[in-house]
Amino acid sequence: MKTGTRVGILGVGSYVPPTVRKNDWWPPEYLAQFEERRQKDVTTPQMLLSRAKTPAQRVQLQHMLETYNDPFRGAVERRVLDPEHAPSFMEIEAARKALQHAGTDPADLDAILVYSLPSDNPLPCNGGAIQAALGASKAQTLGVDAGCASFISGLMVGESLIRAGQARLVLLVTSGTQARLADPDELGSVNFGDGAGAVVLGPVPSEYGIEGHAIRSIPAYNKAICVGPRHDEPWYQSGGPMYLFSRHLDLGREVVSLSCDMALEATETVLRRTGLDRKQITHWYSHQPVSWFSGACREAAGLTHTKTVSTFTQYAGMGPGNVPVNLDAAVGRGDLQPGDKVMLYACGAGYLWAASVVTWSRTT
Repeated sequence: MKTGTRVGILGVGSYVPPTVRKNDWWPPEYLAQFEERRQKDVTTPQMLLSRAKTPAQRVQLQHMLETYNDPFRGAVERRVLDPEHAPSFMEIEAARKALQHAGTDPADLDAILVYSLPSDNPLPCNGGAIQAALGASKAQTLGVDAGCASFISGLMVGESLIRAGQARLVLLVTSGTQARLADPDELGSVNFGDGAGAVVLGPVPSEYGIEGHAIRSIPAYNKAICVGPRHDEPWYQSGGPMYLFSRHLDLGREVVSLSCDMALEATETVLRRTGLDRKQITHWYSHQPVSWFSGACREAAGLTHTKTVSTFTQYAGMGPGNVPVNLDAAVGRGDLQPGDKVMLYACGAGYLWAASVVTWSRTT
């Protein structure tokens, strides 16, 4: 039976591994490769700015140029999961913290939603491993794959289950074990770290909770980003190490160039759907695949007045774990109070962008 229940975030948790990978992990050859590439680059910062086609792109390029000469692109440290642990190890730890924060017994969970980049195995998703570790015997498990935007797709599915009367308490867990997907010979490998985040969703008073969502898939960029082997043979036939990369660099570059335009579009769409305006948004928590992304998207979206957290210098990019890890960091700092209106934003391979607005419903 469908209900008019308002659904909110009852608890938040995150986990990052204790092992720290600093910039000195990369050999001197990496620095030499970066310098060689930089010396051959005839595109000056001024030329980059002159290529901006929209105000959002100009904002993005200005932020990108802040780390133009930095071989580590603003990253200082990353957390790396020890080889003996599977990605579900991080997810279980984050889930336990979220349940504790919410004061929820795992036995009371009705559903566990999860997306892992990568999961322990190609099939099944890590939901069963989390369920078994927590002792959540009555929970149904479900994967919510929207790439790095899976935390927001999970919010959408979790809210729908509760409002449809199919569940009362839902655990949502997303993680990125991206250090395992990084080719250390590639310049982009410095952006990859590991981490997981989780939230407990459930009924909240009518003045709080999820206000609305917006999501858009862009099929033209479906092949811009992938996880797979470097060769072109099907991974399930020829195997080989799996990397997160772009098989079509032209599409990958185009997607990157549109980052802030997408954030602006997502913001305007979700605000229109919720009947809110920018001034009412008080907090911004975002995906952080590279150092400039969150700050540039926030500015392009017209939300510079909001409070925010970026953990990129500490943890680098954690894929689907970015948004909940940053949200948990904000909770830990005491940044969120009941009534605050929170914008959550991410984009993900597939290719899509997604945004949600949540009125915060609990003290920290």
